[in-house]
Amino acid sequence: GTNACPTFFELVTALALLHFARRDVDAAVLEVGLGGRLDSTSAVPHLASVITQIGLDHTAILGSTRPLIAREKAGVARRGVPIVTGVPRSTPAGRAIAGTAGKKGAPVLFAGSDFRLRTGEPRLADDRPVTPVTVVAPDGERIRLRPAVLGRALARDVGLAAMTLSLPRVRRKLDVPVEAMATGAAALAIPGRLQVIPGRPRIVVDGAHNPDSARFLAETIETTLPSRKVVAILGGGIDKGLPAIAAELERLDRPVRFVFTRPATHPRAADPEVLADGRNARCAPDFAAALALARDLAGPDDLIVVSGSLYLAGEALAKLSVTPLR
Repeated sequence: GTNACPTFFELVTALALLHFARRDVDAAVLEVGLGGRLDSTSAVPHLASVITQIGLDHTAILGSTRPLIAREKAGVARRGVPIVTGVPRSTPAGRAIAGTAGKKGAPVLFAGSDFRLRTGEPRLADDRPVTPVTVVAPDGERIRLRPAVLGRALARDVGLAAMTLSLPRVRRKLDVPVEAMATGAAALAIPGRLQVIPGRPRIVVDGAHNPDSARFLAETIETTLPSRKVVAILGGGIDKGLPAIAAELERLDRPVRFVFTRPATHPRAADPEVLADGRNARCAPDFAAALALARDLAGPDDLIVVSGSLYLAGEALAKLSVTPLR
């Protein structure tokens, strides 16, 4: 039978839309909860749709391959509403997006073939992150931004946002000048996403909870965050890729020690003892204890990494007295 009770996500979406209506916003950015084809956010008329990249997440619901997930995500397509995507056209996922969008009559702009997206070297300048990005729109307009993010994948997403704001259909409704995009990019703060907390040792808080985001975290540490060794505090859900995250970090070019813990706020947190089994690792009942252990293990020139879930990232930012949102 049909379940008449709305889900948590449906209620939150309705509350958000009510809030936006009361505030009389010019436009809202809505992130899809799951997939896109059947998501509650699809009830809203779109100026444009964005598919950043396709990772393997929520595979039990969305499908176990990138093309299957891409088809679900391309379900956001609406006739005549452009889709901007960072997925390359020539990949199986890109072909799945093109096919689904084509059936719906939605034009797709693929990075690399319909517009250009170039990222520069990620770096820390006085503990401030910056990764430059340049977008060349189909009409030849060139947009150069210096977003305050660490890592090419995050900078690419900023580039996709700039491309979306440059679409004629969007500009007619919402005219954001390039200077405003540059100002916004330079002031960008994404809490718990490769967030660097200065000090000795330096701490990085990242909400990575699947193999793709873990690989991105490891690559960024390797290229941008030198240290003698890494002490990783990991904790998250039983259904998430914590072993995969640990495996990605173990591939780093320097020694890694693990402290497994349990996010207090997580409804289905994995048991630290189970995670630590077979690894040279320590366990801690909560984040405060894990941080104390990590500080014991880490010298001033080392790096402490907090990862495994956004729940743990939030607890870390609160404990380290970093304002999560400004």
